Amino acid sequence: MPRNANNVIRAILRKVPGLVAEEWTPRELRHSFVSILSAAGVSIETISKLVGHQTTQVTEDVY
Repeated sequence: MPRNANNVIRAILRKVPGLVAEEWTPRELRHSFVSILSAAGVSIETISKLVGHQTTQVTEDVY
């Protein structure tokens, strides 16, 4: 199996009981990550930096 991002992520997700790895894409994982941080009260500035956005506006527009 070639080592690309999708394959690596799915290999990791297969280790989580009850999770169907093929149902998750990197995009969905990223959106979930941002949602969890936001729900936990992490500032938009911190989230923006963690996901590599240059401005918080990009984070606000996308998520």
